[in-house]
Amino acid sequence: MALSTAPLRSGALLRRARFSFAAVQRALRDTELVQILICGLLGISPQAAIELSLLKRIREVALGVPALVAWQIIESRRLVGPAVDAGAAATADGD
Repeated sequence: MALSTAPLRSGALLRRARFSFAAVQRALRDTELVQILICGLLGISPQAAIELSLLKRIREVALGVPALVAWQIIESRRLVGPAVDAGAAATADGD
């Protein structure tokens, strides 16, 4: 009984395709255009390629915006915090 190596080969093929896709993107620096071109070579319509690209961007925005808001809150507390504490201490000492 021979073991099938098809899953191993398909996994390696997917990794190579992903690496090649990333290398082409880095070289051209225009992600959406590269995705449309590569999807066109694979027989996927340009509309579907753009939709895939927008889904990828939406994911980045959905994860990035809350992180930026949290960072802004943390930094504003760090900058405003000592001034508020000093003001509260001055009024407490003055009474």
